[in-house]
Amino acid sequence: KLPLIKFATKISESGWQILYFSAKGEVKNVLKKEIKDGSINYIEIKSIFI
Repeated sequence: KLPLIKFATKISESGWQILYFSAKGEVKNVLKKEIKDGSINYIEIKSIFI
């Protein structure tokens, strides 16, 4: 896993809630298993233009 993902996983296991925003597809690919098993609540926000 990516170093930042490892860190976020570790502190979330301590009870912290994490909001992680990324436009990179590689992040979703790295977390594919956790998204599928429900241990990560993945929400995709479509493009927003103001």
